[in-house]
Parts: sequence; C-alpha cells; structure tokens
Amino acid sequence: MSTLVQFLVLAGCTQPTWRTTADLTDTSADPSDSASGDTEDTGGSDTGGDGDELACEDAAPAAETLVLESCAACHGAEGTGQGGFSTIEDVPAMVDAGMVVPGEPDQSTLWTRVAAGEMPPSGALEATEQAILHDWIACGADDWRTEADRGFVSDAAVWEALQADLDVLDDRDRENARYLSLVHLYNADVPDDQLAAHGRALSKLVASLSWELSTSEPLPVVALDAGLGIPTDINEAGLVYRLDLDALGWDDGPPDRWETLLAVYPYGIRPETTEADRVREQTGSRLPVIHGDWFASEASRPPLYYDLLGIADTREGFLDRFLPSDFQDDMDAGTVDCAGFQESGVSENNRVICRHDAVFGSCWLSYDFAASDGDQNIFSNPTGFVESSDGGEIICSLRTGQQAYFIHDADGNRLDTAPVEIVFDTHADAASVETGLSCMRCHDQGMIPKEDEVRDAVSAYPEVFDEETIALVEDWFATHDRMDAFLTTDTERFVSANEALGISTEDTEPVWQLAEDHAATVDAERASAELGLTADELDVLLYLDDEIALQLYALTNGGTVTRTTFDAVVAGAICSFELGAECGDDACGTSELACLEGQSCDTDTGTCSPE
Repeated sequence: MSTLVQFLVLAGCTQPTWRTTADLTDTSADPSDSASGDTEDTGGSDTGGDGDELACEDAAPAAETLVLESCAACHGAEGTGQGGFSTIEDVPAMVDAGMVVPGEPDQSTLWTRVAAGEMPPSGALEATEQAILHDWIACGADDWRTEADRGFVSDAAVWEALQADLDVLDDRDRENARYLSLVHLYNADVPDDQLAAHGRALSKLVASLSWELSTSEPLPVVALDAGLGIPTDINEAGLVYRLDLDALGWDDGPPDRWETLLAVYPYGIRPETTEADRVREQTGSRLPVIHGDWFASEASRPPLYYDLLGIADTREGFLDRFLPSDFQDDMDAGTVDCAGFQESGVSENNRVICRHDAVFGSCWLSYDFAASDGDQNIFSNPTGFVESSDGGEIICSLRTGQQAYFIHDADGNRLDTAPVEIVFDTHADAASVETGLSCMRCHDQGMIPKEDEVRDAVSAYPEVFDEETIALVEDWFATHDRMDAFLTTDTERFVSANEALGISTEDTEPVWQLAEDHAATVDAERASAELGLTADELDVLLYLDDEIALQLYALTNGGTVTRTTFDAVVAGAICSFELGAECGDDACGTSELACLEGQSCDTDTGTCSPE
C-alpha cells in the first residue's frame, strides 16, 4: 500500500474520496493554481488569493499557526487522534511518513488533501490559508519548533540532578526513591507539549499500578526542578520524575518490584561518576532511573502490569481485593446490576456486563461468548450467562480513582491476552486485547455506556419463561435509568481522577500515546538520545564497531530500524560502547548491570536481592 493510500485511510476524520494525483492538483476553488508547484526555489508561490507571495523566512511560523488553529484538534499530540494520526505538529514525523515532501507540495499528502477540500472536514480552508500551507512546503517545509536550539542534557547531568534531589530527602525516603526519565526524548527533540503530555501519562500509569495510593495523597510522580541545565519551565512540565516505592506498595519482596522491572530493562546505562556511585549507594538500587517511555510501554502490559499491581492468578483472587463479599453471593442476593446486549463493539457475539459495589467504588464484570446460539444466547437463556460464558474482563476502581483490569478464561484463570475469537481490540493491529494498555485505550473515558436489552425482551415474551427465570431477570438486569445512574457515577469518578492529573476528556489516552511513541521506528537521532549520546558520538562509535553498525545498518544510511530490532541490539551496544554497564560475569538480567555489594543475583529471574 502506498504512503498516499495509507495516509488517506488513516488520517481523515471522514471517509476519504479517492482521487488520482491529477484530480488532486486540479482544483476549481482556485487557491489559485497553488497546487501547480510552479514555485521558485528561493521564494514563495504565486497562490492567487491576494496576489502576495509568502516570504520563505515567514513560512514556517505562519504554517504553525494555521496547523494549530485548523488541524491540531483532530491530529495534534493532545487532540482526538482521529484516524490514528496525531503528528500534525511534528514536522520531522510528517516528513518521515511522506505526508510532507519538502519542496514538493504536489507530492505531499497533507497539501493534496487540503487542496482537494477533503480536510479539514468542517470545511475547506480559505484560499489565503491554503496558500500558507502550500508555500511552507514549497519553501522546504522548515521545522517550526523552537526545540532545535536545545542544548544536550548528558546522562552525567541527570545523575547529578538525582543526587541533588536525594540530598533533600531523609534516609528512608532515599532508599525508596526511584526515577523515570524523559530526558532522552528531550534530547531527541520531542516537542514541549508532547513531553508534558508524556509526563501526565506517567502520572496516570503509576496511579493505575498501586493498591496503596489514595486520591488524598500527593501525586504519585514528582517532577525534579533543578540541576538539569535546561529551562525551568520545561523541566517542571516533566523530564525526570521521582517515585516512592513505599507509597506505591512496591517495596515488598525480595526482590522489590523495581527489580522486577530491571530484570527485563534493556538500557543499563549509567555514567562512571562519583554522583552515580552515591546515588546507587543511597537508593540501594543498581539502576534507580529508567526511561519513562519504556516503562509506559512495558509496565502497561502483561506480565509487568500484573507483577507491579500484584494481581492474583484467578478471578476470585483479584476480586477479593475489591469486593466486600463473593461476587457469586451478590448474584444470589440480587445485589448486582447487569446489562445484556447484542452489539458490544468488541465482540461479534452478545455480551453481559454486571456491576458490583466495591470498596473503592465499583467492579464491572463482563461475560463474553464465542457464539450467540444455544445456551450462549443471552435472550433465550438470560440467567445462565455465568456458567455458559467463555471468559470475561473485569474493571475495578482503585483508591486513586484509576482502574485496574483483569482478563480471565471460562474457569476464572488469569490471561495476558483475550482470545480474538471472543473479544478484539479495534485499535490494535493484531486485534488482541491485552490486559492493561488495551483496556486503558478503550476505556479512556471510563465505562462505555450500555443499555440492557434482556429485561425488555423477557418482558415482551413472558410466556416463554418460568416464574423463577422472570424473577431473576428482574433482580439482575437493571432498568435503563438505574444503569445510566451507575454509569454516570462511575465515569465521573474516573474522569475526576484524570483531571486531577491534568488529563482532560479531550486528550488522546496518554499512556497509550506514550507507548505508541516508544513502539515507533527508531531513527539515528532517537537511537543516539536513548543511548545517552549525541548524534555525532553515535556516528563515531558505529564507525568503530562493525558488528553493531551492521545490525543497525539503516541508521548509518539515514533510515530507521524497528523498535524490536533496536531493543534487541541495544544491550550489546551499551556493553560494546562501554556506556556504564558491567557486562561481565557479574551482570544480572537484561540490563547487563551487576548487583550491588551485599546483593546476589537470581539468575532465573535476573533480579538482585539482599544476601
């Protein structure tokens, strides 16, 4: 599939109208022959409009203003993410994707769709506005972001900031201090607004991974505000964050749950400095700081999602943490409110969801089916859904107001991924529903409103059912008003918890967005930043190491490598480039970092614990 076709499918807020390139460049709106591409290399284009040419030095800021006003609500980093496209403010990303071809408006999908009147869907841009976009591309599509002037923040500077932060803590807090860093994204020129959104993502994810945190306590993630040598307002928006293992309930063990992360963390980088040694000594951790985007990608998915939240292996064990009574007791007592319906949006078959009162608000249990006939038809068998279901998903409120998720099979055993023949994720390429991240993306506004259809169906055909069945249906299946009230209450609790973290209902789900950003292909700029290097330093090291250079050949040639490829190579590259990992016989786990003195390595799990 061509880049043009991919973009037309993914980026539009409405169904695209298919056109040939000739159709796209022949517009009758006459923003006047602005799609013809007849532009001098050193000037603007004759766009018609008011007859003025836009000077190239003014093109980028004018285009930025236009994009922010007309496009960002759908396709910006904090927009609605229509069509899965949220990089309209990221010029390099659009260039890499072929949406913008510098100097060639007619070859730029962004321009051709606008010129054809297909975007924005609210109505075509004015001729003068179209001229701005055309001239900016014709002038070379300069990046309008100011981050190009950023200085490089070294790993040594980060560890100095950690030391400065630890200096103001008491001994107990130092031992419990761990850090998530987005500095490498700053060095890779990720825009400020995206960094701020990523910081909110970390706050939400951490608040979703703790039984202990309460909404009455301070935010679970604290941004450092000193020592990085960068503008204070940027750092306060979020580049390095401190966690408290004790507050999170992650300090049980051994090993503690941070060590569970380090066992599979691939970026075991630390500078050989006095500050780094002191930080490791004071925290008692061989690596107390990790990349925040890796954390968002991996800690939001099994097995780390289950490990960090301390989720039990069975449905009953999970629910024991939330429900004051057994869920089946609620069913028997009729103190449960269910809705059954034919169309769920995540399954081809009918579905039942049931709400239980829980210690932190509510738990919602779904009953999912591989078919909709026989005993699995909830309309002909309205009271047998517990026994006949093939599995389900559970959403329970945490103290923080965030939500914990659990997927299980027909026997109540924990699953990492739901079978696609039963439920599927419309947002995932593989369509698999993964516990954690898939649930966060689907339920980014809380519970999805549903109305019961079973109660009305049974009422319409009472002669089909016996009195006991009719009585159970009336006990279990809620009226529309009652279900709407529950959905409103539970959604408001969740939305309020997000708003307390600075996340609005208009934002793309931030954890999912950060995980997607991490999963994207890696170019040389991103690779060098993730290794704590400048681009020039990485060039030199690749020149000196043929084996690593071969594995990352595309980076030496101006291309990109997949995240999977990069992560498979990165531990070896860190060792080869001598970036602080021990990498010898004492190395423990994926990070290749040795345990500290007084600790021993469990070679089966890759974790370090006190001897």
